[in-house]
Amino acid sequence: MGRKVRLSDVFNLERWNRALSPEIFSIALGASAAAARLLLSGLGLSADEYSEDRTQAWLEEHAAGVASGINGATQYALGEALAAGLVAGEVQKLFTGWADARAPQIARTEVTAAQGFGIREAAQQAEREMTKTWATGSNPRSSHARMNGETVAMGAFFSNGARWPGDSLLDDKERANCNCSMRVDLA
Repeated sequence: MGRKVRLSDVFNLERWNRALSPEIFSIALGASAAAARLLLSGLGLSADEYSEDRTQAWLEEHAAGVASGINGATQYALGEALAAGLVAGEVQKLFTGWADARAPQIARTEVTAAQGFGIREAAQQAEREMTKTWATGSNPRSSHARMNGETVAMGAFFSNGARWPGDSLLDDKERANCNCSMRVDLA
C-alpha cells in the first residue's frame, strides 16, 4: 500500500500557471501570425502589413486564462482523486493518462482559436471590408455542422456567439476539440 498524498505535495497551481501560460502564448502567437499572413497573401494583400505587436496583449491575456482553466481543472480532478484514496504510486499514472487524453484536445482547440484570432486580427489591420464563413472540420459537433456555410461580416458574431471557431467566448462544450475554420472574402 502506498503513502497517502496531499494535494499540496503534488500540485502548485500558481507554479503551473506561470509555467504553462508562456508556452500557450508562444504557440498562439505563431499560429495566429501564420494564419494572418496566409489570409492576407491569399487575398492579394501584403502580409508585411500585419503587426504581431498589436496582438500580443490579447494573446498573453488569453494564454493566462487558458492556463488557469487547464490547471484549475487538473487541480480539481486531482483533489477529487486524492480524496477518494489515490496514493503516491498512482499519481504519475493519473497525470500520464491526462496528458495522453487532454493534451491533443487542448492543443487542437487552442490552435484553432489562435488561427481564428489571427485571421480576424489580420482583417482588422488590413482595414478592408470582409466577410467570414464558418466551415466545419472533420467530425463536427451537430451545432457546428448546422453553421457550416454561415456567412457574417468580419466584425459580427456567428449565430453561436463566437467571433471565430474555438473562440474563448464559447463555453467548453462548444469550444473543446473544435477543428472548424473560417473562410474570408473581401466584401
